[in-house]
Amino acid sequence: MLAYLRFVQDLAREAKAAGLTPLEAARQADLGEFKDLLDAERIVGNLHRAYLELDRGSVAPRWILPVPSARWWPTTAASR
Repeated sequence: MLAYLRFVQDLAREAKAAGLTPLEAARQADLGEFKDLLDAERIVGNLHRAYLELDRGSVAPRWILPVPSARWWPTTAASR
């Protein structure tokens, strides 16, 4: 998992610097050792997320983070 995460982060950094969109980067990417992963097309979403982290200094708004519960609502002061 850590190797894949690093792969996505490196790919995002290089592609963003080259002016590519996440979709363009995904289409051009050589997934190498990760090409046989189930749902390999998720690279597009993963790159979108990595671009967001690059733009925001890796701090994601609470509403973007995955939640382990089936009940998902954005956190507000009233719900704390």
